[in-house]
Amino acid sequence: MATGIVATLLRSTGADAAGNALFCIAAVAFAGLAAVAVVRLHTPSALRAEVAAAGFTAMAVPAGTSVLAGYLALLGRTQPALAVGAAGMLLWLVLGYLVPAQRVIDNTASAGADPLRGADGTWFLWGVATQSVAVVAGLLAPQLPGHGLAEVATLWWGLGMAQLVLVAALVAARMMLSPLHPGDEVAPYWVFFGSAAISVLAGSEVAALPAEQRIVSADFVIAVCVCLWAFATWLAPLLIALTAWQWRRSPGVAFFRLALWSIVFPVGMYGQATLRLGEATDIGWMAGVGHADAWVAPALWVAVAVAMVCAVTGRRPQAPGGSGA
Repeated sequence: MATGIVATLLRSTGADAAGNALFCIAAVAFAGLAAVAVVRLHTPSALRAEVAAAGFTAMAVPAGTSVLAGYLALLGRTQPALAVGAAGMLLWLVLGYLVPAQRVIDNTASAGADPLRGADGTWFLWGVATQSVAVVAGLLAPQLPGHGLAEVATLWWGLGMAQLVLVAALVAARMMLSPLHPGDEVAPYWVFFGSAAISVLAGSEVAALPAEQRIVSADFVIAVCVCLWAFATWLAPLLIALTAWQWRRSPGVAFFRLALWSIVFPVGMYGQATLRLGEATDIGWMAGVGHADAWVAPALWVAVAVAMVCAVTGRRPQAPGGSGA
């Protein structure tokens, strides 16, 4: 997901070579992970066990698949994009119901426990996956008119908006009932930022549909997206402060954790969403914000990737002010 959206952002800002290179990395990594998943999850019981362990993190699978499909659509590779997008839709249909259903089963099995336990930023991946389907459909609709993709883009955008609001309410309730502690992982809360950003991107694609394919007013969609973009922009400094708070209060935590990729994706998605919203609204300065983000997101990707390599090789960078790990 993170690598794919950074590649998309780079290509959208004219850095085609860098974007293609990152896309190749994302595609190879995706193929490798898919092969491992096929081997590990070859039975329904294994799939259910994995979903129960992963929770809403499992929704990164359809989201990541759709990100790759979106890049192929930008390249004009309509048929490959459609095939990969269909796979993303199928994964969304399976996991989009299985993951929340498994959550209900787990709560039923542990009667008396806090029903909102574990409600964190990963839950926003539910809406992210939905909006990723909307983005792909919106990109492909002008290339394949008459195939119902415009309707899919619009309906999935609306569904993703509803999921965003629902999950935001649940996570906010959990945080009020059980505040964060210094040792808690905060990186996944960046997915809230990413969920808002991808909702803006999906809405921008819906607003950009040809007039004859729209089923809702473009002005309405743009108005919603502008308000949501403003909210996402307001949210970013709060998340930066929350991340800095954790690093200061938890000096013993290793700098690299896989959860840090949860920061890269939202930052890259924000840049891409800003570019597309700027095009849809003719607000010129948004292009400047998007291009500035096209420097920040790849730099962040490199930092996390280098930290991951150091962690694998045993030379793990320490958190700011940390004593090593």
